[in-house]
Amino acid sequence: MECSRQDGVLYVRLTEQDLSRPVELHAAFEDLIFVEGERRITVDLSDVSMLTSLMIGTLVSLHLLAYENVVVLNFQGMHEKILALFRLIGVDRLIEAHYGPPRPPGGARAPDANPPAANA
Repeated sequence: MECSRQDGVLYVRLTEQDLSRPVELHAAFEDLIFVEGERRITVDLSDVSMLTSLMIGTLVSLHLLAYENVVVLNFQGMHEKILALFRLIGVDRLIEAHYGPPRPPGGARAPDANPPAANA
């Protein structure tokens, strides 16, 4: 887990190894939120090319920790394969309901999987 700060946002770069240790990662995020007082965190997943169910659960757990403690937590750098998996299992809707769509590599907003129909 690597951290950097820019414009009042803490950027946390995670790896597959980080996501495979949910207890340690959750404790680290608790420290960031409760001890350090972080209120805006962006998680960079550009080093993550695949997800197991354990890793997905870890991300959902971090999301809920942030949401329950009024911390804005965004995800960026998600490879298209991971975005597709999030859409398939509905995790994208959970995240979007709170913070907007996750961002693919490069930081641009992910395209809407179900764009609104044009008014006829």
